[in-house]
Amino acid sequence: MIGIQRTTHLCVWLLILSLPAAAIAEDGETSAADTPGCDATNEFPRAAESERDEAIEMLGLTLTDALIVPKALYQRLARDVAAIKDQNPTLRQLTHRHDYDAESLLIRTADEATATAIRNGDYQGWRCLARTTNQTNVHHMFGRHFDLRFDGAYDMRQLGKRYRQLPGIAATSLNLNMSDGSTISVQRDGDQYSYQFVRKWGNCPSGCRNSRTWRYRVGPDGAIKRLASPPEDAPAAPDWVD
Repeated sequence: MIGIQRTTHLCVWLLILSLPAAAIAEDGETSAADTPGCDATNEFPRAAESERDEAIEMLGLTLTDALIVPKALYQRLARDVAAIKDQNPTLRQLTHRHDYDAESLLIRTADEATATAIRNGDYQGWRCLARTTNQTNVHHMFGRHFDLRFDGAYDMRQLGKRYRQLPGIAATSLNLNMSDGSTISVQRDGDQYSYQFVRKWGNCPSGCRNSRTWRYRVGPDGAIKRLASPPEDAPAAPDWVD
């Protein structure tokens, strides 16, 4: 059963109020049975639970238009990132920083009756979709606004479209990451993957002032080529920086 937790997130509340109209889509209502992907027999091809790394899943979302990261892509990224970190241990603490929380979806109900049903745990409209997508928790934010939580990373732009088709759901939006920070990014050119590891620090909530960057290319056979490193005279990151 999906748990209900009542929480207040002031920053997210202000974010939703400031969203432009285009960011909050209004769609017609259909039954849960008609929702795309709402098939209890559907199994998303995730990596095995024992090997899943949420940061790798989110990194993979930047390379695919799929709802979730295909297993083969996940395994390639996990292999490459681990190999680069083994080669350069100073990068071991770095992970991918996604533009939004890929395990969270913000929703607004169309009416108070739907909001009340969700708060009371009685809403049935997403029963099939929630099971199919591993929806785990519902956090009541305020009024008719809720934060849905999922076990695993999804392209929330696509998943939001599915949830907007449910009865009583008026709008969905991304739970955006508003600050800056250290990250790993990747670009793909055929079977060649180019990685950028960036360590950032210095007033990151407003945009980090300092950074050090490493770049690598990895072939399909796992061969690693370092493309760039920080200049020798570049300022060193403090010990507390990931």
